[in-house]
Amino acid sequence: MIRYTKKNIFNTVVKPDLCIGCGICAALCPFKCIEMQMRSGEFKPMLVDKCLDCGLCFEVCPANREELNQEDIAKLCFAKEKNIHHHFATGFYLSSYVGYSLTNYHRERGASGGMATWLLENLLISGSVDRVIAVVKSDNSDNALFKFQIMSSVEEIRNASSSKYYPVELSSCLDQIINDEQEHRYAIMGLPCFLYGIRKAISQNPKLKREIRFLIGLVCGHYPNANFTEYLSKLARVRPKGIETLDYRVKKGTRTSINYGFRVKKKDGRYSKTLWTNGVMGILWREYYFCHNACSYCDDVFAEVADIVFMDAWFPEAIPVIQGTSLIIVRNPVLSMVLSEGCQKGLCYIKPCLIESIIADKKTLIDIKQRINRLSTMRAKDAWFSKLRTQMSESVNRKELATASRKVRTMRISKALWPCFRNLPAFCMPLFFRVIRMITLDFKEQVCFGKNKLFKFMKEILPYSLVLWKKQLNLQKYNVLQQEKLSRVLKKLDVLKGAAKLNMGCGPNLQEGWINADIENYGDISIDARKTLPFPDASFCCVFAEYFIEHLTKSEAIHFLSECLRVLVPGGRVRFTLPDLSVLAAELNYPTDVTDALGEIFIEMGAITNINAASVFNCAIYGHNHKYMWTFEDLAETFCSVGFIHPVRCEFSKSDVSGLAIERRVYSVRWNFFIEAEKPKEA
Repeated sequence: MIRYTKKNIFNTVVKPDLCIGCGICAALCPFKCIEMQMRSGEFKPMLVDKCLDCGLCFEVCPANREELNQEDIAKLCFAKEKNIHHHFATGFYLSSYVGYSLTNYHRERGASGGMATWLLENLLISGSVDRVIAVVKSDNSDNALFKFQIMSSVEEIRNASSSKYYPVELSSCLDQIINDEQEHRYAIMGLPCFLYGIRKAISQNPKLKREIRFLIGLVCGHYPNANFTEYLSKLARVRPKGIETLDYRVKKGTRTSINYGFRVKKKDGRYSKTLWTNGVMGILWREYYFCHNACSYCDDVFAEVADIVFMDAWFPEAIPVIQGTSLIIVRNPVLSMVLSEGCQKGLCYIKPCLIESIIADKKTLIDIKQRINRLSTMRAKDAWFSKLRTQMSESVNRKELATASRKVRTMRISKALWPCFRNLPAFCMPLFFRVIRMITLDFKEQVCFGKNKLFKFMKEILPYSLVLWKKQLNLQKYNVLQQEKLSRVLKKLDVLKGAAKLNMGCGPNLQEGWINADIENYGDISIDARKTLPFPDASFCCVFAEYFIEHLTKSEAIHFLSECLRVLVPGGRVRFTLPDLSVLAAELNYPTDVTDALGEIFIEMGAITNINAASVFNCAIYGHNHKYMWTFEDLAETFCSVGFIHPVRCEFSKSDVSGLAIERRVYSVRWNFFIEAEKPKEA
């Protein structure tokens, strides 16, 4: 019997922005007057017919925890199980494990260890369920990239593996279950809030109670909306209309399981660049960009009403395993038996794990969730929301309050400002970060973004965006020019076949017959010696550098010497000219005419105002952007450590190799030294 009340989701949940967009209300509405539509990147229930105020939508809404909260439902489902335990952080648990799937492609294609995919697949194969409901790629018919779908084959389940940080809703799948004349057994995988709503729907609908056998949960910190994906796609230089599919958990190309990547597959079959969690994707996630506001009032991290829960393992020993490892909390004895049998048959690997270890692994997530909840509930005293199960003290640590406050402001302001940025060119997207940071750090949290204030703010940052645009255009032109220069140099090297000569750090002093290179836009090509040289192995017969290596740190110099060794032909020679630290140090205690000569040069340059040993010494050592000063003995030893042989001290403008001694600064002979070394000849 329907109980009529004036409390519906539109007044109490949607209007104060407490809706998570699960769609359970639309599926359970007996008069079908609710329809789920995506607006501003989030699914929201829309009234498409006259509401009769039956109140059923509010009864099954996850935001309504007034009568039955997660712990109340969990008690009804699991409290009577034999050997069941309870922890205030995780809720009820029968056993807990760490492990991974041994079935092909589960672990590689899955979010962590592939155990969630393994379980769904085995439940279907064993006949424990007839259908599985999980998130799959959408056909874009409703402008959504992903959707919940009912699956009945192993291949469909494997295609649904890996996490999707994208809004989805359940109304169509639950409608299909309710209206299907045939009886089927279902397993549903979802986030804690979705499964909580399903449990409430089961209590209201007998058909759902008969057919939904297992709820598979995923640990959740927060739930981003579609703008999260749109922004990442723009950073990856892919327009929303050009997206074929997305991968939020790229594992190839990383060294740790916590640094996974986001990648877009374009409609032309090509892949975008990968954005990693140790970069922009991680900032978006950690700072709650584009997060649903409902997440501020949710205190369920471990899907406490689910039969089993899966999550990533971030133990120190699991982080280097890039394929990923799963942590599992089991509450249903049937699923515990399935896991045990799978391990015995060699289909998966699991071992017991203390619940305290899992809680410690997710401590940061739990703490952040509690801070956000605490802050949101403290500041919403006049608005309706369901009370949290754990009533926390209002005496909040100042640092915790500041962190939580920043995340809440970022959550709200990022969604408010995104419409102003979404149509800008891709290279303007980094400006979005700068603007959000300016607001969250400098503006009060009560700031209201009305149209006038928003347009005024955009007018203030517009000059900065135009400067950024101009810089980006100049950078693109510069990169095209450098690619053309590199192409010409590589063609020249191919013709010379190891007889070319490289003049590194040439500046404006170019040498005819040499490949002249400098970090500035001089000569034949621009090169950063701190990076890998863009030349093939054995390209040059000699390398020359004057007043160059002292501008690198020692580690950078060692890298550069290693690159010189690589690009030289066997028996090739390298020659450096550089200031002699031993001469400069001797001048500090016993000044000679060298100090006077250097002092005059430094005065002419404007580096010092008077000549004395201390000022000349400091200017020579620390001036001119010097990073590391060398003695002959130190540099000779470094040459040998890299792989060169026969380092020798040479005289000015004299060398055994014809044309190698091309020093230009005659006046500096007295305080410099000249060194040559050879690459070993092949046997």
